[in-house]
Amino acid sequence: NRKRNYTFLFAGRYAPEKNVQTLWNVFIEICEQYPNKWTLLCAGKGNVPAIQHPQIKHLGFLQPSELADILLTTDVFILPSKFEPWGVIIHEVTTAGLPVITSNAVGANDFFVRHTENGFIFDINCKEELKQYLIYMMKVSDEEYFRMSDRSYELSTQVTTQNWIKKIYHLCKI
Repeated sequence: NRKRNYTFLFAGRYAPEKNVQTLWNVFIEICEQYPNKWTLLCAGKGNVPAIQHPQIKHLGFLQPSELADILLTTDVFILPSKFEPWGVIIHEVTTAGLPVITSNAVGANDFFVRHTENGFIFDINCKEELKQYLIYMMKVSDEEYFRMSDRSYELSTQVTTQNWIKKIYHLCKI
C-alpha cells in the first residue's frame, strides 16, 4: 500500500558547500511559476540562514532515528552539494527506496544513482538542470515514480557488509 506524499527532502548542514541556498531559491521559483502542493523538508542547521517560505519546512538537526521516520513520508531526496566526496546519506535514502536528485559532485552517485533510472544527476554549475529535474519529479506518473523507487532500492543492495568483506579479502590476496 504505497502512496505519495508530494514531499522533497534535503538533509545536511546548512553550509555553502551543501548548496542548500540554491535548492531553496530554485524550489521557490518553481512554486511561483507552477503553483503546486509539494513541500520541501529540510533537516539540518548551520551558518547559512534558512529561507522562509510556506512550502519549505525547516526541521532543525535530527538524530538518525528521527530522520528514519521522516524518510517514510518523503518522496524524493535531494543532495545539491558543490563538494561531497561520498555522501553516506545517498545509500541510506536509496535503501529506503527514494528516488534522488544529486549534483555531479556527489561521490556516492557512482554506486547508487543511475541518471533517469532512479533519479537525476545535475551539473553543479547549472541550476536550470536542478529546476528541470525537480519539476519532472513533481509531474511524474505514479507508475514511473514507483519504478524509480524500486530501482533505488535495488541499487542500494549492491553495497552490503558481505560484499565489502569479499572485496577486501580479494584485495588482500593480490
